Amino acid sequence: FSVVPYQYKNVCKPFNNDKSFIISGGKLLKIDSYGTLKSVSDFLGFGGQLEDFIINDSSIILYGNGATNKNLSKLDTSFNVVFVKMYDSTSVPFGGIDRNIIYPTFENSFILSGGKHDTTLFFKTDLTGNILWSKYFTSIQGGIQDIIQTQDSGFVIAVNLKNFGASLIKTDKDGIALWGKSYFRPCGYIHSVLENTDETMIITGNIDSSAYTSSPLFFVKLNKTGSIIWAKNFGDTINNIKNYPSDTKLTQDGGYITLATLAVPPQHDDLLLIKTDSGGNTLWVRAHGSPNSWDYGQSVEQLNDKGYIISGITNNNIPVNLSSLYIVRTDSLGHTDSLCEEYSLPLAVNNIIVNDSNINVTSVPFTVHTSIADTSTQSFTTYAYDGCLLDAIPELYAEQTAPLVIYPNPTDGLFSIETKMNTSLKTDIEIYNINSERVYSAVTDESVTDISLTGLARGLYFVKMSTERWVKTGKVMVY
Repeated sequence: FSVVPYQYKNVCKPFNNDKSFIISGGKLLKIDSYGTLKSVSDFLGFGGQLEDFIINDSSIILYGNGATNKNLSKLDTSFNVVFVKMYDSTSVPFGGIDRNIIYPTFENSFILSGGKHDTTLFFKTDLTGNILWSKYFTSIQGGIQDIIQTQDSGFVIAVNLKNFGASLIKTDKDGIALWGKSYFRPCGYIHSVLENTDETMIITGNIDSSAYTSSPLFFVKLNKTGSIIWAKNFGDTINNIKNYPSDTKLTQDGGYITLATLAVPPQHDDLLLIKTDSGGNTLWVRAHGSPNSWDYGQSVEQLNDKGYIISGITNNNIPVNLSSLYIVRTDSLGHTDSLCEEYSLPLAVNNIIVNDSNINVTSVPFTVHTSIADTSTQSFTTYAYDGCLLDAIPELYAEQTAPLVIYPNPTDGLFSIETKMNTSLKTDIEIYNINSERVYSAVTDESVTDISLTGLARGLYFVKMSTERWVKTGKVMVY
């Protein structure tokens, strides 16, 4: 099915111990761990604007737009509707196209956002969708992009404000504004905020949304009151970042993963995955996409195996109109199994000086009307395509199944490694013992490499060969 890139942000989230994934993209899709499509449903009451959701082992909570209202639906994991609540208000504009956020709180409730570009509002419901309180902010105009609950049970709201740019609003647990800060005035555009275990925060977004197509991505660390600890930007005039939604998450090693969209001259875009350490230093950068299409990154999640599931949008040459969902699963280094449609690249990183400015924000209660809606669902036909085959690049696809041959095996310590892959790139060879200690390393550009492990202990050893485009592994037994 087709999606329109600018209407909403699609999200892909794992469940069932990463054996399945749920994707929102106007519709709702379920795929297995291999990317095979299992089911698709359309929720007619959302008017095509289903955007964010929460998932656990027994239910899915959907949130999105109706025509002039917001809808909250609870489903079981088979996509059967349990209940639907509809919200609107006569005192503030409640429809609109700003990003819809649903966030689970510590108190077993939900925080929901909404409003048009000139009104920033959010409200809290219980687990059945009943309103607990609702607030909007005065003396500012702008749209919410992200919400987190902080360790003190309050909330931090990332919002793009007219004349103030990328901004944060901090509230207490009841939605009362405590402080406001703006960054990169007047045209900065914030996409995400997250809290670290020490109560510091990371915000990411584009430095200058007035640049229309692209501007460097900012990556800023703040203390718990919103003051800047350090700030960096990613990208330059050669490798620049599109002014499209980006997503940053904490990783299991204490660093961060950021998904953005790379502007590739002269006229196409690729998904861009940036891995940084806790200090914002770049560890690696991977781009995914076709040279013949526009590919937009939208959400990223780290999985139990330390790899990543990425969702985005592509207009690649598949037989549908407009654009389609683009799902990529990678290992912990950002590589796919096939290593097709991906490449590494240098990305400029600079320390920058940023001024944080205080803004006056006041929380005002307002009335939300709640009603029970009758949202119907319907299944429909869609298709999944192997991204490695879209551009018919046979040499890349061949590497997906090319073997790593080790002979003789078992061996007395002298053996050869033969690869059928393209060796025009320098190839790193690493061998590890069963304690994960590296016992051998070399660089080659030959298709056959002779190895000697004589003098080492008998036992099983693990072989890894890699270039920037592919990784292959094998085992060898030394007797």
